[in-house]
Order: sequence, then structure tokens, then C-alpha cells
Amino acid sequence: MQQSKLIALFRVFSLEDMKAFESFLLSPYFNQSSKLARLFKLIAPHHPTFESDKLTKEKLYKTLHQDKTGYSDATMRELISDLFKLARSYIAHEELKRNTMQAGLLKYQWLYARHLFKLAQAEAEQHRALLEQYPTHDHDYYHHRWQQDIKQFEL
Repeated sequence: MQQSKLIALFRVFSLEDMKAFESFLLSPYFNQSSKLARLFKLIAPHHPTFESDKLTKEKLYKTLHQDKTGYSDATMRELISDLFKLARSYIAHEELKRNTMQAGLLKYQWLYARHLFKLAQAEAEQHRALLEQYPTHDHDYYHHRWQQDIKQFEL
């Protein structure tokens, strides 16, 4: 377990990330599994090193499934995989909150695909205004400028 992709990812999470991820995980919109939340609560106290003899799949399974005897590696692999997927979704969510330019383009695409052209146009105009305020003409600037130019042909 200590060598898993999940633990490798959690090792680079800051304390703030761990707290925010717990909130993300407890949201019924993002997660409906109480076992995933419980698994995280068993793992999180060992941040940032995650070097504990309590972090074996067998011990975690036993704590999570106190009413069952034996051990199911398939069940633990699935829980760990699901928690890893949610951690990756958290990262994407956080990056979209940070990257307003990319978020604007995604909102535009969503609105346009649903034929909400006036709302899509408003989103495109907000994107243009953000682009005008862009501090440097680096790769991101030109990438967003290119995406904006392509989008104007759709309207």
C-alpha cells in the first residue's frame, strides 16, 4: 500500500490539499461511498510520510470491514483505485478553479453544444476580456488566443 500510486499522490499533497480533498470526498456530488471516506480517514493521519505498519491493505480492510472475516484483495484494490480516481478528479477540479481561462472555454463549449448561443457568446466575450488582461504573451496566451479565434467561427 505504501508503494501505491495513491500514496505517492498523497505524499505530494500539502496539508491544505489533504483538508480540501477530504471536503471534496465528503461531498455527495463527487462521492457516494462512505467506505472511500472512511478509507481516506484511516490513511490521512499518516500524511506526509505514510510510513506506518497500519497502512497495509490487510489492516485497512480489517478496520473497514469489521463484520467480515478474511481478506479480499480485489475489494481493497477496487477501493484504492476508486480513491485514486477521486483524488485525480480533485486535482482537475482545483486546476479548473485556478485556471479561469480554461474553465471559460469549457463552459463556452458546454453551452454551445447545447445550443445556448447567447450564453455561449457571453462566455466568449468574458474569455476575450480575460485574454486582454493576460500579463505575458507566452504559450498559454497564444493557445487561448488560438482557441478564441476558432470559437468565433462557430458563432
